[in-house]
Amino acid sequence: MTGNPNKFSKFWQELKRRNTDRVIVAYAAIAFVILQLSDLLEDSLLLPGGTTAFITLILGIGFPIVGVFSWFFDITPGGIQKTKPLTGKKKHAVETELKRWRSTTLISFIIIIALLSYNILNSSFGTKFGKGGKALAVAPFNSVDDEKEMIENSIMFSQEISAALSNIENITLKEWPPNLDSKIKEISYPEIAKELEVAFMLKGTLDKNSVSNKITLIVQLIRLNSSSMLWGQNYSVDLGLKGMNAIKSDITDNILRNLNANVSQRERRRMNKKPSNNPEAIRNYYQGNTVSQRIIFNTSTGNKFFDTLIDSKFFENAIISFDLAIAKDSAFALAYAKRAIIRSWAYHTGHVDKSSIELCRMDINKALELDKELIETYIARGFYYYYCTKEFDKALENFSYANTQQPNNWQCIFYMALVQRAMGEWKKSQNLLAKVMEFNPQDPLVLTNIGLSEFSLRHFDKAIEYQNKAIEIMPKWTAPYINKIDAVLSRDGNTYEARRVLDTAFNNTGNSLREIRIWLDIFDGQFEDALHEMQLSEPSDFSDRGNQLITYATLYRYLNRNDDSESFYREAISFYRQELEANPENHSYLGSLGLAYAGLGKKTEAIEAGEKAANPARSSSMEIMDILTDLAEIYVMTGEYEKCLNQLDILLKNPSRISVKYLQVDPVWKPLHNNPGFKKLLLYYSKK
Repeated sequence: MTGNPNKFSKFWQELKRRNTDRVIVAYAAIAFVILQLSDLLEDSLLLPGGTTAFITLILGIGFPIVGVFSWFFDITPGGIQKTKPLTGKKKHAVETELKRWRSTTLISFIIIIALLSYNILNSSFGTKFGKGGKALAVAPFNSVDDEKEMIENSIMFSQEISAALSNIENITLKEWPPNLDSKIKEISYPEIAKELEVAFMLKGTLDKNSVSNKITLIVQLIRLNSSSMLWGQNYSVDLGLKGMNAIKSDITDNILRNLNANVSQRERRRMNKKPSNNPEAIRNYYQGNTVSQRIIFNTSTGNKFFDTLIDSKFFENAIISFDLAIAKDSAFALAYAKRAIIRSWAYHTGHVDKSSIELCRMDINKALELDKELIETYIARGFYYYYCTKEFDKALENFSYANTQQPNNWQCIFYMALVQRAMGEWKKSQNLLAKVMEFNPQDPLVLTNIGLSEFSLRHFDKAIEYQNKAIEIMPKWTAPYINKIDAVLSRDGNTYEARRVLDTAFNNTGNSLREIRIWLDIFDGQFEDALHEMQLSEPSDFSDRGNQLITYATLYRYLNRNDDSESFYREAISFYRQELEANPENHSYLGSLGLAYAGLGKKTEAIEAGEKAANPARSSSMEIMDILTDLAEIYVMTGEYEKCLNQLDILLKNPSRISVKYLQVDPVWKPLHNNPGFKKLLLYYSKK
């Protein structure tokens, strides 16, 4: 028992005699000071991003080297000499002194190593963009005057500068979340830095002199942590295109210079590229782009519900604005690309017919002909393959290429994640969405999509957490409330909690979400209340008119009003037949047709439609699971219980919107409640 302590004492005796302990402590202390100084000065001196991490790496490599060197060599007035062996006369003195130094040295050594390790870990694994990184947010420029032209110009300036900076790999451009627009005056700059994980913010204001009509653009680059202005400039604005381009170039150059951001020739070329030489074409383009951004935001959730204010007129207005831009400049490649994007979205959401697919393809080809380097064209082609032709591998290829050209363009990574999800690559999709969060931690669109993925994976607590974050950021947006209600029902089967979320949604958005209210009444067996809500409903309360008809028919079936139920089922069949004539590849309509046939007791036609819908040529993984859910409902409604159980097994085994609790709360599955196979299935998956 005494051998190890003696060996340890001798080892420490040698460390003390060779001065190795002092060298290690001194090295660690100096390294600690250097790291603290580099961490503090990286922002102030605008050192290149990663400077602290590089210094930490060098100091870490040097640590064992210095320790080994001090063991074998001494630094003396005569130079560096090899350490001499210990003589017998000095052993007793050394051992006595060792007892005094051992405890103190060990404690100091542990403290210094702990501090050094903390800095290494903090530098390596800390916030990627927070301290020394060149993370920047461009706040939407505002106008002192409410004049329409002034507001449009302020939007143009901020969009142009953001577009230019998105080409710079050495700068991380963070998206400005919509909730900050209203509370920016209420929170401090350090709070903005913490919330967005950025070091700098660019803000701008257009001001018009009421006497001279002279317009001034006031721009400030703010260092957020210290609430100080890093750079500022007032520009006399010439609303002509040449003047605006000159101001944009000067602003971006000053940002790059003050952030010490290196720019390659390729980045400089893209940053300074003029999309058009026609000022009116530019103005029309930005009008279309502003509408497009609102449309894309409100229809990107993957949920069939979205802002009811988004209708065909919005798509028409965006396309008309791009039409005017192209009419005034036929070589406007960016306008062609953006028109292709909005056309693909219009087709995806059902606001235009199949003829738009060819128009979308023609726009992409024209944009490529005009400018093969335009990143937006590859993004447009990604949307074309994703939404129009359902060729997910090609969509991923184009979004991935756009991302390699603009690594800081979080939208490319976001849509790569959605494509991976559509392909059933859930883990890859979640990893990409997490990467998007590094760029854009406060974007409700990203948050609600991550929540949707977590919901499909049955990580209900996480799903609710992400939907809550989205609600906090944008309380007037309905999608996260709907997604949260789904998660609550699927996790707990708790209609009371779901109703609380529904009431909150109504108070904050003014949207009654009547379809959800109707189905909650049905789940609770309150069929008369559900009928009252149905009689107040409009087709716009549902995803389509056919869905409203089937809901009417289902409710009357539960009320044992069979004649009324059959009447609505027949009307639903007529609706979906007509829709399928125009769009025979819509497998969602085909599944709904099968449900209507099943409601009428037409078993053969119902199963034929449902099974045909369940074999889509090209559908996303989420769409396929929804189609299989319709097929399972058709089976239970037609008495094919074994086939239904097989489908439910598939749905519960894979990511889908079906959960054990949901199967218990929805009355459509009531015929299975006493089925031994159903009970066994619920028991098995409730334990997973």
